[in-house]
Amino acid sequence: MSDVRTIRVFIASPGDLAVERAAFQQVLEELNAGFGDALDITFEPLGWEDTLASTGRRSQEVINREIDRCDVFILAMYRRWGQAAPDAQPYSSYTEEEFHRAFARWQKKRRGKPQAPEIFVFFKHIDSASMADAGPQLQKVLDFRKSLEESRQVLYHGFANEAEFKAEVDRHLRAFAKGELPPANAPRDKVLLPLAVLAEVQKEKAEKEQALARAERGHKLAALA
Repeated sequence: MSDVRTIRVFIASPGDLAVERAAFQQVLEELNAGFGDALDITFEPLGWEDTLASTGRRSQEVINREIDRCDVFILAMYRRWGQAAPDAQPYSSYTEEEFHRAFARWQKKRRGKPQAPEIFVFFKHIDSASMADAGPQLQKVLDFRKSLEESRQVLYHGFANEAEFKAEVDRHLRAFAKGELPPANAPRDKVLLPLAVLAEVQKEKAEKEQALARAERGHKLAALA
């Protein structure tokens, strides 16, 4: 009898995706009952619900240890950016901290480290009216999605409802288990930074551009004098 391969899957998401978090558990159960059983694979769910059950409180330290041992990290986002993280600078939410912790491990995969996790990011569709008048929480989600697009470090996928979310998670986990994902060491364009750091970089860039523009105007005025 062959040994069973365990694939540990961590899900991170703010509090506005409770339905999807429950669906995540269902997908893993269904995979284990059919696909996993046939290939001697079991998918083990990791996430803060299990941490609460074992500790009685939300301990970010315990959650981080779960992230450090996962094989797949799933991030699902909708309108909320997540719980504020004043003790986790430069991250502005624990969800952002969790993503970048997994991302730091994922970067090792590009350097040939097999223990690094695979990362899947899913965004629930937002109506155009909400996007046009986004509040602070949603705006951070949109900014994060834009940073993924610009960096091309981690690809993301969209979903409209619970059924589509389940289908995406199922498809990606099957591909991971069968080794059908593209290699992680493909060329990437830009560094993916936390939003707070990215804002500082953009601010410094804007200030330098403004200073250069002022200097050029000064030279032109001096030449005309």
